[in-house]
Amino acid sequence: MLYLIIRPLARVFLFVFFRKIYLVGKENIPKSGPVILASNHPNAFTEACIYAVIQPRPVHFLTRADVFKNPLANKILRSLNMLPIYRFRDGYSSLKNNETTFNSCYEILGKGGVVIIFSEASCVSEKRLRPLQRGTARLAISSLESQSLDNVSVVPIGVNYAKLAGIRAEVMINIGTPLEAKDYRKRYEAEPNQTLKEFTQDLEDRLKPMVIHFDNKEVERQAEYLLDKAVCENKSSFWPPVENNQYLFKNLKSMVDRWNENPEIILGDARLKNYSYQPYMSVVKYSTFGDEKWLNGIFLVAMFPIFMIGFLFNSPPYYLAKYIAYNKVKNIEFHLSVRMSVMMIGSCIWGIILWFLLRTYFSFSVSTILMLGSFLLGYFAIFYKEQWSAFRYNA
Repeated sequence: MLYLIIRPLARVFLFVFFRKIYLVGKENIPKSGPVILASNHPNAFTEACIYAVIQPRPVHFLTRADVFKNPLANKILRSLNMLPIYRFRDGYSSLKNNETTFNSCYEILGKGGVVIIFSEASCVSEKRLRPLQRGTARLAISSLESQSLDNVSVVPIGVNYAKLAGIRAEVMINIGTPLEAKDYRKRYEAEPNQTLKEFTQDLEDRLKPMVIHFDNKEVERQAEYLLDKAVCENKSSFWPPVENNQYLFKNLKSMVDRWNENPEIILGDARLKNYSYQPYMSVVKYSTFGDEKWLNGIFLVAMFPIFMIGFLFNSPPYYLAKYIAYNKVKNIEFHLSVRMSVMMIGSCIWGIILWFLLRTYFSFSVSTILMLGSFLLGYFAIFYKEQWSAFRYNA
């Protein structure tokens, strides 16, 4: 039930949080039958939110078990279709609990459902595809026998964030053609370990071209400014928030591949080595009004009062989420996820408070319209700030 409530809210807030979602290959996800979505995992539970809303079918997520320890959290997470997966760091004795989780996955797949698994088996905030673990292959092949299925489609998904911990950045999602578990069935019966290894390698071979991958961490650190600059110089419209466009990904991918082949391009550049990096992502260089600076200027002056209303009415949840993410969350992998979650929950609570305040002066319907209107003005405030950024940069 909670999943059905949160999902449409998550869709709205994803469009607020990301300047643009580039989604390529959505047609590769089967519209029916058992499916495993196999993804890389750089950003906590942000990927889970994205995958839940980019396709219409309900999904179940395999999630690190340590977040289920609190009884209340356990109940909430399970109502969001999350299932605990135990790792060695959770204690060797706890690994046996994975049998229960995998049995639940078999049942979901047996009913033609969708399961999301993060095949790296860990979450690290980096632009790199880490070696895949065999859990995805084991889940796909074992479900054939467990549920007497003809096939399970394993769809590789590569997710790439322009800025791993920043809001109003771009996210690039590439969905590849599926691996079919039935193709490995006979080989698995003869050589199970070797087949799991081959399946995992085949999945990695399909996933790696869809991920921006640095071979060298030092190159990644020093090249961050150049990637930010390339993203900000990418011309993109404010609307629609989702586009079937791979231009930005291919541009960034080609840059990184060139640096992987010749890392001295980056490591030998003293300017980058000594550069005091400041996030570039807040700068939007291209105005919706194109080269008509005067038109942009008139818009900014005329719309300033409306911007202030939208900004002031939406500041409390925005700054609360920012404070908690940067002052209470230690791991950068959770910054964006926590910020989005707090802002989503905080906005709902703030909206209720605002409605009751308005209700003391207005009717039920008028109060509701004004409350919803304040959120629309908040979205307008985002648009206004980005136009101001472009105007200031090009002035």
